[in-house]
Amino acid sequence: MMDFWIIFIAIIVFSLIFQILLNYSKLRKIKKLHKLHLTDFNKFIEESEIALSLFKEAGLEDGKVMVTRESDLVLRTPMIDIPQYHQHNVSVFNNVACNHEDIIPAVNGLFMKTKGVFRHRLREVLNPLNWVLFVINLPSHVLKYIGFGEGNIIMKLVQLTYWIFGMAKMLNDLELIDISSII
Repeated sequence: MMDFWIIFIAIIVFSLIFQILLNYSKLRKIKKLHKLHLTDFNKFIEESEIALSLFKEAGLEDGKVMVTRESDLVLRTPMIDIPQYHQHNVSVFNNVACNHEDIIPAVNGLFMKTKGVFRHRLREVLNPLNWVLFVINLPSHVLKYIGFGEGNIIMKLVQLTYWIFGMAKMLNDLELIDISSII
């Protein structure tokens, strides 16, 4: 009986420690990439795909930025040639490794948001109330990892079964009920 609870608690503690280490690692990596983006852009270009994957992993969505570029067209007047400009929207994700003055602030914003997301996730894992929620919703976490979507009927049935058997196991171990007499 006691072995079950020791193993169960060990699995929970291991998974929480793993989440702490994972989020801390991602936070350090995004900070390093942001510094690289600001100080050594050529080196950042080599790492830009990693930054993009971290943006996506943080749940950020691609945005559009209005970019102004000088056109090949020139308005010629007798006194002066006037350069023409055109504007168009570009994907921030597709231009992470672009050093254009209109895109850099948007990419910096992505870095700041991503750091905030991983910092928040790290704090959430350290919060004991989230440990309780993690244990209560353990099957949902496992099924999401496997690929079942939120609201899936299988996920709900597994979660409900987990709650019923979990409560029965706990009440049996506390000797408030005797499962063997019920079965």
